[in-house]
Amino acid sequence: MRAGNTQTGRVGRLLLKRPAAAALILWMLCIPAASAGSPKALVSQFRLRGPRTVTVLDPVDLTNGLPDPVAGKLLRGSLAENPAWKVLSADSTAKQLRDLGMDADHPCSEFQCAFDAGNALQSEFVLFGTSTDLPEVNAYTIGLAHIPSSQMVWSRVGQAPKRPGDNSHARRGTILEGPLKFAVSDLEPASLDLRKHPSLGLLGVMDGGQSTPHSRVAMHRALAHAYASRSYDMLGPAELDALVAALDLDHTKATAGSDDDIAGGTGPASAHGLGGSAFSGSGGSDMLALGKQMGVRYLLRSEVRNEGGQYAMDLSLYDVSAGRKIRAWPSRETTDYASLLNLEDRFMTALGEDGPVAARPLPPERHPWRSFFKGSSVGLAILGAGAFGYMAWQSHAQADQAYNDFKAAKVRSEADPARSRVIEKDSETRKFGLLGGLSLALGVVVWSF
Repeated sequence: MRAGNTQTGRVGRLLLKRPAAAALILWMLCIPAASAGSPKALVSQFRLRGPRTVTVLDPVDLTNGLPDPVAGKLLRGSLAENPAWKVLSADSTAKQLRDLGMDADHPCSEFQCAFDAGNALQSEFVLFGTSTDLPEVNAYTIGLAHIPSSQMVWSRVGQAPKRPGDNSHARRGTILEGPLKFAVSDLEPASLDLRKHPSLGLLGVMDGGQSTPHSRVAMHRALAHAYASRSYDMLGPAELDALVAALDLDHTKATAGSDDDIAGGTGPASAHGLGGSAFSGSGGSDMLALGKQMGVRYLLRSEVRNEGGQYAMDLSLYDVSAGRKIRAWPSRETTDYASLLNLEDRFMTALGEDGPVAARPLPPERHPWRSFFKGSSVGLAILGAGAFGYMAWQSHAQADQAYNDFKAAKVRSEADPARSRVIEKDSETRKFGLLGGLSLALGVVVWSF
């Protein structure tokens, strides 16, 4: 006990007598707290928190606007194999939603409804998307919403090709099993970047032609790609349709969509939350006018046409604030719909961190006060260097004069004071020269920043 008290007293006396030692000890104690904000520390904490809760909503089949339980079951099974995830069962999810007064069978292919469901279920993540049974392929989009930060943090698109003669419904689970498992195989909670990314502006994604299952697949793939870039504030098809209806921009829409139209592959399908023909006009001026009325920075328009068994796709990107079309990719007609999906993949790679234009974004403008203080600091540094240089030159001249007096002295009483002045002025010369050099170096450093 006595030894322990003695040691404690020494540490206390050390902290009292030596403030530098106290600051060092406090700094060392603060290192863990400061490092907790680093990316590596965040990843470590993410791993230590245990399995992450994720709710899987059945993807929506864009041919009929209904949830696809087969695809949902495959996604839940794939994520359940990873111990880093705690997957809510389909029965538990449906029961909790009903207890909360929500429609558990409501199709959800948009971020907003996924966020609402995750918020109600108190689930940290929600996996949602589309799974569309087309004659040529089974196309899918998958998105992962992080509810606490209210953002999309991961997404994937893909398609499972069909072989001639395959029954599209009987073998649906077999066709989708491999692609869907592969799509989420690398989905690890610790690898997700949950930080907010800077936004390039509000981007609206719309299906500008006649709404068909093929066109809706292309539109939702474009939406998933745009979310994956994490460079935009997104205005999805459901929000865009609601905004267009509120602004009364399309009078033809009110008479366009019934359930029979949706099942048959025509009509806007907005009642099912799939998005559809948001605007009847197709010209560039019409799109720019629409974008201005909606208040978006960018507008992405996709259109898929199917005439006589030949598919064609038009993709257009508009910079509404600049009043111009950035790029347009009209495709040739083809019977291979999957090749058009590959075309859409290449087009959407332009929507990355560098923005939708080829040139890199301009550097941010400097604040005028920052430029003023920088220029003033550099100017003072140059003036200081000049002043110290002049003083060094003057001391050097005085040292030369004192040396001449030393050499001309006849007696010791005259030589000793002259010798002292030589030493003093040489010291001043070195001191002023060093200060001048430091002042000049400081000006260079300030100028470089």
